[in-house]
Amino acid sequence: MKERRLEGFWLRIKIMRRAWARSFHFMLQRRLDGFSLIEISIVLVIVGVMIGSIFKGRELLTQVKIKSSADGFANIQTLIMLYSNTYDGKILDKPENVWSKLAAAELLLSSDPPLSKLGGTYSIVSVNGSCVLRLGGGEHSATAILTRAQAFGIYARLAGSATVIIRNKSQQAVVLSENDKDDKELYTIEIVLRD
Repeated sequence: MKERRLEGFWLRIKIMRRAWARSFHFMLQRRLDGFSLIEISIVLVIVGVMIGSIFKGRELLTQVKIKSSADGFANIQTLIMLYSNTYDGKILDKPENVWSKLAAAELLLSSDPPLSKLGGTYSIVSVNGSCVLRLGGGEHSATAILTRAQAFGIYARLAGSATVIIRNKSQQAVVLSENDKDDKELYTIEIVLRD
């Protein structure tokens, strides 16, 4: 009886050792095998979705910045009309004082020119007898900072409500269309506030 128990014990040990050897051999062989085509394709799909979402996210962010900059033009126009109707209709006679007058009337937080989400500042300058609101590289600066797509995006949003002028680096007025290729040229945008 003792021999049978001992025999059964050794038989169980033998079976366990074989099972362990098989599983170890399977694990070892699995490690040495490469990835399956399904695993590789799943990883490639995930990477593709991630890259696509990054590019789409950038495009959406650019569109939001363009909308914000166009809204900045509209908001400044509204503030100037509000000040003109409430206090003094001659606010645009001295463009250099507009920001300080709007700040004194508590329509702006400070007398510094507002900044755009696309970079640069809004400025109000006199050009050939007209008073224009410009988005450029600095205060009273005509430094071009907008790409063709950004300039056209702002133009498309504002064209129906104001006289919009797009200027290239040499400050010549240009006409852009949606089908133009985006080149390395930079632009400024102006809105005529008063002729």
